[in-house]
Amino acid sequence: MNKAMNIAIIGAGIGGLASAIYLARLGHKTTILERFKAAKPIGSGLLLQPPGQQVLDELDILDTVKSKSATITTLNSKTAKGKGILDLNYRDLEGPERSGLGISRALLHDSLLNKARQSGVNIVLGAEVCDIDKSSGKVQSNEKSYGTFDLIIIANGPRDILCDKYIKRSKHQYRWSCLWANVTLPADCPPDHLSQRCKSANYMIGLIPLNHRPDGTTEAAFFWSLRTRQLADWRAEPYKEFVEEVEDIWPSAAHAITSLKHKDFCHAIYYDIGCKKPWNDKIVAIGDAIHGTSPQLGQGATMALLDAKCLAKALENQPGIETALSTFWQMRNKQLRYVRWASKVITPLFQSNSRLLGLLRDLSSLKTTHSGFGKRLALETLASERDSFFPTSQSPSTTLNATKLHHFGQN
Repeated sequence: MNKAMNIAIIGAGIGGLASAIYLARLGHKTTILERFKAAKPIGSGLLLQPPGQQVLDELDILDTVKSKSATITTLNSKTAKGKGILDLNYRDLEGPERSGLGISRALLHDSLLNKARQSGVNIVLGAEVCDIDKSSGKVQSNEKSYGTFDLIIIANGPRDILCDKYIKRSKHQYRWSCLWANVTLPADCPPDHLSQRCKSANYMIGLIPLNHRPDGTTEAAFFWSLRTRQLADWRAEPYKEFVEEVEDIWPSAAHAITSLKHKDFCHAIYYDIGCKKPWNDKIVAIGDAIHGTSPQLGQGATMALLDAKCLAKALENQPGIETALSTFWQMRNKQLRYVRWASKVITPLFQSNSRLLGLLRDLSSLKTTHSGFGKRLALETLASERDSFFPTSQSPSTTLNATKLHHFGQN
């Protein structure tokens, strides 16, 4: 697209900030409208997959982020009794060696925010957008209107009411959610493993290494699977009882949270969201707003970053907005559909009240993913390098690697 556009991005999350940087580098006038008066992330840490790391590299922030994060080589999941459920090593992927990246949400968000400002993005804080005028391209907050804009990108997460108004999507809240907190990684946990312990399908504990400290310890994100309707009961119970419940499953993890209190945990709710067409005239949605999943696959941040990359690529190469948005969705739809359905299949094995599913998982998962196609499927799904349950000759990352914009080497 040869014409420089005036673009509004609603939401200063991971996808919104990455989109702003990409589009500013293409010469578009870009404004982020963020409802909070201080842009900040919600949550503790996350696992960033190799394609997401490639996006950060294109945005010139990967080296900074990696120096303050933890390389994850292995996903290791066991039962409370120590029986193996999953043991997946990124180094078993075919091709160049790669790994996951355990990263603090605050670090990732701040790095993107700083780069957006350096790129000339106009960031307006405290602007809670309540409506959009599609015909004029104006964006209305509670206090004033902004625009006119040639393109409006909704990147405000799964609960965004504007997306409900302008984009047709399906949205269902998962019955299970997670509690997150920052802790010190127990000494008996490998500093390059995402470790899990499970008891049936209704108890799951995880530890994601995030940052190796100068004193030799490692900061980690602790997460505890929780049925959402039980949140009030969890908050009301004595904290000591919660620690004892964790200890029954994983003593090391219990030791890591002993010094915390209820207030030190954040609660995250997740949605299953699907969308057949994420744009309407000059409005387009990206990120969790159109493809929310549970956190079980560790895909959310990577998928949002890939959305930002592909949207910029489509806008660069197509002559009109409608064609560009259609091209963007052709680039993203297949993988996003696969990730959504893979999440729906896998999540009940780790987050449900089904004893049968938990038993089947414990008996079959390790054998199924130990070798052959099962291992390849599990590894490529984990690493965001797959877009189908069926054998394929080319991973989606091969195509995405070819979409590097020639402008991205500029500062």
